[in-house]
Amino acid sequence: VVCTTRPCKYLWYPRRFRRSAVRVPVVVFGLLSVIALRLLQIAFYCARADVLVLQRDLLYRVPSSILERLAVAIARSMNPRCRVVFDIDDAIYLGADGAPSPAMAAKIASIAALSDVVMAGNPTISGFFASGTAVRVIPTVVEVGASCVKRLAAANREPVIGWSGTAANLPALAAIVSALRDVYRQFHFELVIMTESGCSSPFPQEDFPVRMVPWSEAR
Repeated sequence: VVCTTRPCKYLWYPRRFRRSAVRVPVVVFGLLSVIALRLLQIAFYCARADVLVLQRDLLYRVPSSILERLAVAIARSMNPRCRVVFDIDDAIYLGADGAPSPAMAAKIASIAALSDVVMAGNPTISGFFASGTAVRVIPTVVEVGASCVKRLAAANREPVIGWSGTAANLPALAAIVSALRDVYRQFHFELVIMTESGCSSPFPQEDFPVRMVPWSEAR
């Protein structure tokens, strides 16, 4: 049984877990932010886990790893052979403003110390961890071997600039709007934003065209 703190990210994982000889189905918990409910979820689900995947941090932006420690303690007390994987694909060891945060850095380092292996989203994140930490760089949750970059069908077709991310990160695109304007003055393009369904364009007043596309693995 695989227990993960963020099920939406791992809905496609059973195919890969089968190849890794890990028992399926996936047991999920961690959607609710109320601490009491999270503690109940941890106690119920982690007790059955062969593999516990800690995705990001349970108490977001709170400089304490107490819930992760509790989850690992419960899982390993029920199954001493339970393996713990810490999956981190964002630089959450930094502060909310992107500046270094000693408190968050200490928290993330402590979660890594609880884990058998750390899955880092890119080499930069991997470089944060101490040299003695077992780190594997896995750049995306999409199986890159099954995806490829498509070539333009015609040489005179307008280029497409693509962005994919969660709706919560759409406001961050404001940081590049001036650069997009400069590029559009020289080369007309279409901006394709792939995110959750129902989202509106973050650039409603801009001259360059924006197409919103609901995210799916197939796309």
